[in-house]
Amino acid sequence: MPRSLGNLLQLTHLYFPGNQLSGQIPISLGKLFQLTHLDLSGNQLSGQIPSSILNLTHLEFLDITGNSFEGSIPDGITAFPNLISLMLVDNLLNGTLPSWLYTAPSLNKIYLSQNQFSGHIKEFQSKSLEYLFLANNKLQGPLPSSISQLLNLTRLFLSSNNLSGVIEFSMFSNLSNLQFLDLSYNSLSLTSNSTSSVNHILPNITILSLSSCNLSEFPQFLKGLKSLESLDLSYNRIEEVEQFPWKNIAVLDLSSNLIRGNLPIPASTINVFLISNNSFNGEVSSLICNATFLQILDLCHNNLSGTIPQCFGNLSNNLEFLNLKKNKFYGTIPPTFAEGCQLSNLNLNGNLLEGPLTPSILNCRGLEVLDLGNNKINDTFPHWLGSLPQLQVLVLKSNHMHGSLCVNCSKSSPFFSKIQIFDLSSNYFSGPLPVRYINSFKAITNLEKIGSTVSYMGVYVQGVSAFYTYSIGIVLKGRDVELVKIFTM
Repeated sequence: MPRSLGNLLQLTHLYFPGNQLSGQIPISLGKLFQLTHLDLSGNQLSGQIPSSILNLTHLEFLDITGNSFEGSIPDGITAFPNLISLMLVDNLLNGTLPSWLYTAPSLNKIYLSQNQFSGHIKEFQSKSLEYLFLANNKLQGPLPSSISQLLNLTRLFLSSNNLSGVIEFSMFSNLSNLQFLDLSYNSLSLTSNSTSSVNHILPNITILSLSSCNLSEFPQFLKGLKSLESLDLSYNRIEEVEQFPWKNIAVLDLSSNLIRGNLPIPASTINVFLISNNSFNGEVSSLICNATFLQILDLCHNNLSGTIPQCFGNLSNNLEFLNLKKNKFYGTIPPTFAEGCQLSNLNLNGNLLEGPLTPSILNCRGLEVLDLGNNKINDTFPHWLGSLPQLQVLVLKSNHMHGSLCVNCSKSSPFFSKIQIFDLSSNYFSGPLPVRYINSFKAITNLEKIGSTVSYMGVYVQGVSAFYTYSIGIVLKGRDVELVKIFTM
């Protein structure tokens, strides 16, 4: 950035977002006393934020998101009297939060997520705050009590810090405008005092994330929330959940708790339903198929039994991610995958499934992961799976499969052209090695570096802007290993 920018003394708006600017912010920018809007986001700027920026007393909007700035934010007692929006997300900034952050009279939007800020969050004296984003930092200590007095607050994101202490849900009883609240992945303990009224807590909340908050029971006030669209209570110690009362719920994550009993059926509006790693038992009711918008269904690591509902095959017009791994389902795989099937991940590993595979799987042209390992499937090798154009992971290990792996076909037909993990171990195959397949496994031997960042296989959920990664269990030298994420290369 040229130092001569400091000569533009009448400048009020300076916008340079999404370029390839590098180096530091010139100190001369502090001469632009008339500046009200400064946007340098999405560049390659580095170094420290110059203290001369405190001279910009007319500044209303400051956005330097997505750079590599380091050091602390400049501090001054009367800094930024007119600042409305502060956006410093995704940098390398550290140190404690500046004192003016708590007193700036006009400040209503603070975005400081994805940095390395430390120290305690102090008491807010300004009551104008609407957005407070401090997630993914190293902040510690208790939540300041003044948060309960920020009556205009609509979004509060504090996840993935080192915050600690006990929080009563009644702390939020004054925050009737709060719509998004995320306290996940701290060292907080959330409790509900039985003497406090739970009817007026967070009446307009739409997104609530309380993952890993030491909850030992299902918070009762949640039952009365009519606006709730996304609820994450994963990684707690909840043992019991009654029927789900929400009519508009789109995302429900209860995974990694201690919940027992039959599986409650969510509202028909559900997009994402995650209840893995609990102790649910009994059969899965076909009523779950009324959820025609279901995109991700993860019931793995429970004690569910019975046959897999046939109607799951009809859900596949929207369903992309179906994980029933490590349950007690028996019978055959539903033979009803419909034309236009959208499944990209089908995991039935670790059940009691029998019989042959169903050719209707070929209707799922976008299938990337098929894991049928650790069952009792009795069939010859399904050569026809080789025509699935996107199949990258095929696990058929530890079944009752038999016969030859060799195939007679024309040399030109594509066979498993994208396969990267191919596991047929612990079956009853015989005859010569399948050289025809091994020669066509080009994706396994591709050593080209694809881009500068590593990416993982998964599915992106549109409405909630979330990405769910795939995982897979493999055997390495006789040991079971869980790949929590699978590389795309």
